[in-house]
Amino acid sequence: MDVDDNIVDGIFADDFESGDLSAWSYSSTDSGNLAASGYSDYYGFYGMEALIDDTNSIYAKDSTPANETRYRARFYFNPNSLDMASGDNFTIIGAYNASQIQLGLQIRDNAGTYQTRFLVTKDDSSWDVSSWYNLTDGWNAIEIDWMAASALTGLRHAPNCEPDYCALAG
Repeated sequence: MDVDDNIVDGIFADDFESGDLSAWSYSSTDSGNLAASGYSDYYGFYGMEALIDDTNSIYAKDSTPANETRYRARFYFNPNSLDMASGDNFTIIGAYNASQIQLGLQIRDNAGTYQTRFLVTKDDSSWDVSSWYNLTDGWNAIEIDWMAASALTGLRHAPNCEPDYCALAG
């Protein structure tokens, strides 16, 4: 995974060129299974590499966004021949409000084809979920544009997604 850090209104950016995960507030690496790596670079010299070889959680967390009304992210994801059983899925991006997930990006194997979908929590704690979109077994640009619901209406809208882009109204 590699992140585009050329953002004017950025909340957080890490291109991993430090060679480590020190820009993140916290990381759980499962003894190095999540790391900045030269093998995972899309541009530059480093990217984030995740070795999934067991059921232990691995993640990097940024605690700086708080009460944001809009969240935009762009990153590059390469499944790199990830070995998943058909029907398996897991979350590769999660945005939380306290302990409840507000926005998620999942990946799955669908009969040998990698697919992704976006999820957003509605005010009643149910989910709006996009369709599944095919990914290549190479670099995929993924963009997220999430906006909070209007305080006047309290409405939330279903994810509006296309391959390589998803706009979410919270």
